[in-house]
Amino acid sequence: MKVQANPVFVRQLYSGAHRSRFFWLLSGYVLLQGLLIWGALYLIGTGTFGGDDARISLAAILSSARQLYWFSSLLLLLAGGWLAPIAAIGELTGESEHRTFDLLRTTTLTSQAIVLGKWEMALLNGLLLLLAPLPMQLLGFWLGGVTVTELLLTQFFLFVVLMMNTALALAISARVRKTWIAVLIFYGIILGVIAFVGGGALFLSVEDIFPLLLPTAASLWQKALLQYGWVLLVGLHPLSAAISSVSLCAEQGAWFLLEFPVSIGGPSVTSPTVLLPAPWLTHTLLALPATAFLLWRTARRIARPEV
Repeated sequence: MKVQANPVFVRQLYSGAHRSRFFWLLSGYVLLQGLLIWGALYLIGTGTFGGDDARISLAAILSSARQLYWFSSLLLLLAGGWLAPIAAIGELTGESEHRTFDLLRTTTLTSQAIVLGKWEMALLNGLLLLLAPLPMQLLGFWLGGVTVTELLLTQFFLFVVLMMNTALALAISARVRKTWIAVLIFYGIILGVIAFVGGGALFLSVEDIFPLLLPTAASLWQKALLQYGWVLLVGLHPLSAAISSVSLCAEQGAWFLLEFPVSIGGPSVTSPTVLLPAPWLTHTLLALPATAFLLWRTARRIARPEV
């Protein structure tokens, strides 16, 4: 059976391939990524990140390679989560601004096909942003800084973040007719979630408030959630999930389930332990159904005659 490509995706692909602006922007983006990674290499080489010991050892090389890998991965996370969705925002608002949306809806394409075509094009643009500087990211892997498991999980998480944020951008653009307003709303949501997660995690990290919030006969899970609820909370945002996962998972040597001792009172009492998902896993489990829901809502939205 021959699988036919989405007509909206094909049209966007051919029209974008004839524009040189995207390739110039991509070249500038790769150049900027290279300069930032070169700067990180310089700081690592001069001992700014690794200390003043100038002796070269295998441990120092592995440590520097690990720092370089996670720094470049952080740059790719920001590109996939904050930069790539901007193209998705213009996919639907651009149709409204150029008065071509009504013509698109007069075709035999369903609203689901229109949304999926726009989303696929946004994913392709985002994948180019993630794959273009990939050799620079892999430099830390080739030097032995991270394992194959860490490499695969990083790429998977970057793709999940790209899917979620482009779907969010499309959902916003379906409700707003001006691109600049949609951009402000998108970044407002991103920064608002960061503020909420940061404030909530800071609040839960204050141990002195535990006796004030816990009931007298609190269960083990109530105590565990109050003491380590921040581990779940930081999974709501990809940036906090990534940073906390690197720290926690490297400390415990596990990348899926993390073990935490729960303080139940009294130094002589043996502390039981609870298993919580790693922050990146929490974000992934939330992002996948949220992506499907946002695409479904976007298709429902553009199917209305008044849109």
